[in-house]
Amino acid sequence: RGVVSHWIAGNVPMLGMLSLIQGIITKNANLVKVSKDNLYVVPTLLASMAEVDVRKSNGQLIEGKKIVNSIACIYYPSSDKSALNEMSLNSQVRVAWGGMEAVENIINLPRKFGCEDIVFGPKTSFMVIGSEKLSNLEDSKKIAKKASIDASQFEQQGCNAPHTVFVEKGGVISPLEFSKLLSSEMELASKRIVRDPGVVPDVGKILTLRAKYEMMGEAFYSKGLEWTVLFSEDDKGLAEPCYFRTLFVRPIDDVMLVENYCSHLTQTAGVALSDERKEQFALRVTAKGIDRVPDIGAMSAYEVPWDGIFMIDRLVRWCKIS
Repeated sequence: RGVVSHWIAGNVPMLGMLSLIQGIITKNANLVKVSKDNLYVVPTLLASMAEVDVRKSNGQLIEGKKIVNSIACIYYPSSDKSALNEMSLNSQVRVAWGGMEAVENIINLPRKFGCEDIVFGPKTSFMVIGSEKLSNLEDSKKIAKKASIDASQFEQQGCNAPHTVFVEKGGVISPLEFSKLLSSEMELASKRIVRDPGVVPDVGKILTLRAKYEMMGEAFYSKGLEWTVLFSEDDKGLAEPCYFRTLFVRPIDDVMLVENYCSHLTQTAGVALSDERKEQFALRVTAKGIDRVPDIGAMSAYEVPWDGIFMIDRLVRWCKIS
């Protein structure tokens, strides 16, 4: 297509590599606007790539340095309208990662006729656990361990991170008992997946939620601010994300009712369901807007398609000889 411009979000800069790698594969020139919060993440990765050469089976040498030379990483403040407009007007494809305000600002910039927009905006994700998967303590612990891993990646900043955990009633292990198992696994996960020292949790919000659930439900949490699991019999729907390894466990009579909480703003539904129920559940929630239905433990895998888009298809121009 020509020049692919990537505006990378500051919360999970690694996500921007998803679009950048595909921009490289499709032999476009790539312009990457990095975030001030993570100025050196992408440049550091590219510096490593420049040192790698690969020889194909036909003898052709693919030089990492040549690939990296087709990429430019730049930074300018979001207040620099001239730089924003210049970058946008020189793009054949614009890829925007970030929150609603950020992506709206990008897609509203002046652009060339025919410029393709690929938007990865704000979405939320959740988990669903069927009663058939809570038939014994051992299996329930395994699910809790997998859930803790999904909830501990990137401090839940990614759109594929779970915040709400819907636990179906009727299993041998109750939703409250599962909350306790999950809290134990979150403690173990906090030691395996250590928080970046540069991350500053929202202390006020976390402490307020803990105090609230101490009164209205159950609150399980670390001695510090490493993780929090909150439970209430009365909570309905999707919780407002708190991030920083904070999970809201909510009982539900039938997991199929979760479809009522799905929309174009929900991305991933991580599930622990029987094969038959998983297929039935997936058909219902994808019709309402969900893009991915992986098993719990695989929510944090970055795969194709993403956000319901086969991005690579949008980075090439299709031609036909008849």
